[in-house]
Amino acid sequence: MNAAIIGYGKMGREIERLLVERGHGVGLIVDVDNRGDLDAAHLRGIDVALEFTTPATAYDNIRACIDAGTPVVSGTTGWTDRLDELKTRCLNCTECELCKARTQVVFGVGNPAADILLIGEGPGENEDLQGQPFVGRSGKLLDQFLESIDLSREKNVYIANMVKCRPPKNRDPKPEEQEACLHWLREQFKIIRPRLVICVGRIAAQRLIDKDFRVTRQHGEFIDKNGTLFMGTYHPAAILRNPNNKEAAFGDWLKVRDKIEELHLNV
Repeated sequence: MNAAIIGYGKMGREIERLLVERGHGVGLIVDVDNRGDLDAAHLRGIDVALEFTTPATAYDNIRACIDAGTPVVSGTTGWTDRLDELKTRCLNCTECELCKARTQVVFGVGNPAADILLIGEGPGENEDLQGQPFVGRSGKLLDQFLESIDLSREKNVYIANMVKCRPPKNRDPKPEEQEACLHWLREQFKIIRPRLVICVGRIAAQRLIDKDFRVTRQHGEFIDKNGTLFMGTYHPAAILRNPNNKEAAFGDWLKVRDKIEELHLNV
């Protein structure tokens, strides 16, 4: 069988690997993230098209297959469904004391097929009210950093936190609160399977990279952990308190841009 794969970049690579392992050929991959489009010429010699995205997203490509007489088998991206299921369970979490004072759970936001995962420490007041990570002044600054290297929470990164509920008065989450909540983040990690994780701030970096991590000394350094690269950088709230660190933080994001190009990450 010689197949065409219609899907997001990461899903396309995963399906290609599975097909090749089983002795099938992959004639082409259409990455809908990059608006790839099929026509009749592309479909010559293709036995079947495997569609792994939403029909609305892949409409033009599916229509081209139908016009060319190429059978289409539709599947699912998997990421969105699994994250939605996980989010439903997380919204009802009462595993630590933080649940008692929250307005709402802040689960995460972004593209579940992203190669890049940003992890902060926990929601603040604005996040608790709006139900999304990194909003308010800190969120605007983070969005500016992302935009400067052609990233955005709407398109090509996923953003989550160590804890999903706001600690009282925006204090640091206690170790026992982190421990109680960490399994939600682990499940997000397993579903998204990022290639690059950016720990935004001291708390996330000390928990996920090194317990002795010093942001002022180690920011911008890439560390390989079981095949996934981790990097720690300044929390935008810390930059707002001390604007002298903004230039150093911007340098970290430029390193992220260079690493994206080096690793050919899907953005």
